[in-house]
Amino acid sequence: FSIYSPLLEGFKCAAFGFGIGDSTLPLPGFRMYFSQNLGSRFGPDGFSTLQRCLKEEAKAPGLRSALAVVRLSNYDPDVLYKFKQVFIDKVPHASDKLQSDIRKDMRKVYACYYPLHPSKDVSFEIGRIFMGLKDFDVAVDFFKLSQTHCGVHHVSWYNMGVCHYYLNELDSAAQCFDESLVLCADYPDALKWRQKVDDLKEFLGEPYQNADNFHLPSHESMMNVGAGASYTPKEINKWDSQRRL
Repeated sequence: FSIYSPLLEGFKCAAFGFGIGDSTLPLPGFRMYFSQNLGSRFGPDGFSTLQRCLKEEAKAPGLRSALAVVRLSNYDPDVLYKFKQVFIDKVPHASDKLQSDIRKDMRKVYACYYPLHPSKDVSFEIGRIFMGLKDFDVAVDFFKLSQTHCGVHHVSWYNMGVCHYYLNELDSAAQCFDESLVLCADYPDALKWRQKVDDLKEFLGEPYQNADNFHLPSHESMMNVGAGASYTPKEINKWDSQRRL
């Protein structure tokens, strides 16, 4: 006997039996199982086609669509990696409830992650997503995991520096920017933010690290800090566009 999937395009599968009688194999039940699981039901090929079409054919996939595909994949890190830019670009503008859900989902993705390919650094991308969520302390942890599993990189040091800056940890921020510049001495963003930290320390003019209630000054008050420097509110989203090289 022979059984084959009815689809002419996409996933194809067939089973062939030779010298098998009804007494040794319950053919009706086997045919039913084959039809239900490898026939027209939504299966691995259907999901692969769905996520590929959404990624390649949709001009601008929405955040909810990308999140639904990640969940449908059972939190496959490779699927998140394909849709990483959707999350990085749109997470900062999501509702509070959706952001809360994404926090939980990103941890589930990481629980399924095995760092087998340094070129697919899922820890780094999850760190970027948590930056967009303004969970800077969590983002630092993921960037450290990125360095542990996939190697030290000047952009990961830079991103950690930005996180420490917004956590009011200026000394740690300066150290991270310095480490970034050790690896890439002419990295313009690290140079700019390193100077920004120095300008802020000079602006504060006191041992801020010993102050229990220290908070960064507003962007408006920083507009004219430093010689020739001008920092605008847009810079808070500078790290949104950072891409690992």
